Amino acid sequence: MKIGFDAKRAFNNKSGLGNYSRNLIRGIIKNNPTEDYFLFNSESSRYKLHDFLEKKSNIHLIEPQSFWGKEFPGWWRSYGITKNANQIDLDIYHGLSNEIPLNSDKMKAKKLITVHDLIFMRYPEFYNAGDRKMYTMKTKKSCALADGIIAVSEQTKSDLIEFLDVPEEKIHVIYQTCDENFFHDNEYSTNDNSPEKLLPDEYILYVGTVEQRKNLLALVKAIHELDKSMQVTLIVVGKETSYAKEVNNYVEKYGLEKRVIFMKSVNNALMPLIYKKAKAFIYPSLFEGFGIPIIEALASKVPVITTRGGCFPEAAGPGSIFVDPDNADELAEAIKLVYTNENKRQEMITAGYSYVQQFRPEICADNMFNLYKKICAL
Repeated sequence: MKIGFDAKRAFNNKSGLGNYSRNLIRGIIKNNPTEDYFLFNSESSRYKLHDFLEKKSNIHLIEPQSFWGKEFPGWWRSYGITKNANQIDLDIYHGLSNEIPLNSDKMKAKKLITVHDLIFMRYPEFYNAGDRKMYTMKTKKSCALADGIIAVSEQTKSDLIEFLDVPEEKIHVIYQTCDENFFHDNEYSTNDNSPEKLLPDEYILYVGTVEQRKNLLALVKAIHELDKSMQVTLIVVGKETSYAKEVNNYVEKYGLEKRVIFMKSVNNALMPLIYKKAKAFIYPSLFEGFGIPIIEALASKVPVITTRGGCFPEAAGPGSIFVDPDNADELAEAIKLVYTNENKRQEMITAGYSYVQQFRPEICADNMFNLYKKICAL
């Protein structure tokens, strides 16, 4: 089978969509080493192929070669890839991040698209009008052109039906995974200049973009509430947006600089270590398509406190604690419980690690490859 991937995010995105793309591509190739794989990358890359895949003769990197393709990579991704896919005679093409070529009705291969979320439609206030319009157009057309749609959660499946009127029988829920290193008790070599040397002995952890939707300010307010009775340190790992200024202003106003520590430019290879040393993982996001950091925490044997409702019970499982993300007092009480009740903490760790086994890379990759075979047989 000749399998093509839209690998733009795999090569150019350090976090969420990039991690999903890299983990899935790696898992499928590892489990099915004799197939032919074609990675379509439209832009100059943050990562190189050898950064996340072994060099093998059946793995091919496809990039724009024409003047127009090189000068206008967005055009090549939306229109040029179809010509290349037909020349290669692909069996199946998988758009890994909410879109496939807009002219893929001319593509001979079967088409699949992964839709991570429709947050730009559910919470339009978090996006500017231009981006919102473009995302809606591309996702809607891609869903219409695709032979099958992968939703990363039941929540995303429901949103596809509600907002885009996608037929339910066209949607397949296949959960995301995380890097396999989170499931391993690896030893990590460090030096005095490594960022983890700055970690305190005890801390709670937040991982994710520092943006309004992910609601870090509510967690910082909970730390402020806890500061009246106990000392809890929060480590924040994630790319900052303009929202970070609002968070930092609150930190400075209430003198929380020693309680809230921002770690920037952390090497992905060290993330399992940072998770494993945490007392708890807190994810107060208002809405997600799935929430990969949650399963990274569960796989690292760290208890999770996250948002009540939405996709969060799907990702975090029955052993986690769920709270109102806008209620700093409730969030503070949940953190206090995990911090002070070791029996409860161990129960959460055991239940979480058992639950997260369904998200292991090999299982998610097998589920996806089986869908490839099913779609190609149509």
